[in-house]
Amino acid sequence: MGYALSRVLLTFFRPFALLGGAALLAGTLAVSAKASEDPGLAAIGGEGVGSISGFIISDIDFALDNDHPGQLSSVSLAVIAPDGRTTPRVVAISLQTGQPTSSCHSADGLHWSCPVSWPLAAAEALRVIATG
Repeated sequence: MGYALSRVLLTFFRPFALLGGAALLAGTLAVSAKASEDPGLAAIGGEGVGSISGFIISDIDFALDNDHPGQLSSVSLAVIAPDGRTTPRVVAISLQTGQPTSSCHSADGLHWSCPVSWPLAAAEALRVIATG
């Protein structure tokens, strides 16, 4: 008797469960689309503007200031496209959210050096901007 009742209930509630799952998915997609169209995002530094470059960042090296060991003096890194040939024209870094970027310099287009003067304890993350 219990098996027959659970089968009747499962058959009865299955369409509602599927409808609820579809509504949840549609709501999630609508929220994501609304966030990506938000014009206010441009006010926080142009996040999400432009295409993703696909540059690969490697060989990251943080150098400490000799006179002030708790201070970063430079960041060096290699930047190249997945094709192994294309290099960026401009590279900049940021070590803390909301802070301006520091321009980087390169002699060969692959290896970049970014002079900074930043307390090591204040560095949150390394954000690399590469265009080209």
